[in-house]
Amino acid sequence: VVDYPITMTGGESDCYTFVYQPCTLHVTRADLTVVALDTTKVYGEKNPAFAVSYMGLRNSDTEAVLPNMTVKSTADVQSGVGTYHIVPEGPFETDNYRVFYQQGALSVLPAPLTVQVKDTSRYYGVANPAFEAVYSGFRNGDSIDVLLNRPTFSTMANDTSWVGDSVVTVSGGRADNYHFDTYLPGTLMIKKAPLTFYLEDVEMEYGDKTFSYSTYYDGYCDNKDSLYYFVRRFAIETETDSTSKPGTYPVMFSGPSSSNYDVNYESEDLTIYTRILKVKA
Repeated sequence: VVDYPITMTGGESDCYTFVYQPCTLHVTRADLTVVALDTTKVYGEKNPAFAVSYMGLRNSDTEAVLPNMTVKSTADVQSGVGTYHIVPEGPFETDNYRVFYQQGALSVLPAPLTVQVKDTSRYYGVANPAFEAVYSGFRNGDSIDVLLNRPTFSTMANDTSWVGDSVVTVSGGRADNYHFDTYLPGTLMIKKAPLTFYLEDVEMEYGDKTFSYSTYYDGYCDNKDSLYYFVRRFAIETETDSTSKPGTYPVMFSGPSSSNYDVNYESEDLTIYTRILKVKA
């Protein structure tokens, strides 16, 4: 941009003499607008390489007319979800341009979060445990503490569900800087409840045909009907009879198995006592 002289020559007249006065052509700077282009990134990522467009370049000029221009943003890797300015900065004048700068927008989007239900187990007849989940995708040192609402768990299993595997699903949840992208189910393994029947005080006197005993059980049993199912099917055997001599004898104590109980049967030995013989003179 400089001033250029304008000169005139020529002209012819019988009545006039031409006197020429020079003038000046003023070449002013053209307007150049630098526009920062809108872009996006995901929470926790570094800022992308920002781009700009040039409006008003002339005479095959390129971006090289602004060699020291920079493009920055108020956002960084820690910035939460939202919109931030993209700011181009540089000289307001060059040799041939008057430069204007237009800001763009950087949109920080929520990061994806995956929730995986932890597999767990319990015994038959017991209430479901508190389910837990493993989270994948937290950034910037975040943890479950940033969740505004935690996901909820659901399963068809309850305390009366039979032994076997039940699916546990997870849904919901809310966080400022995350969106719940993937939900992965887990497994609730319902195991057989331990149940042990004990036979004790197994005794008789020499010469008796039968022996007496008492029973009790240790463990969970969901109702009386289930308990009676086992009691009515006890098998108690011993290799003794009314002629067996006083002493101790092993007892074979058994009963039915069960789909929902891990059943054990334990017994004391049978004790045969001497019979008191009264002799009267």
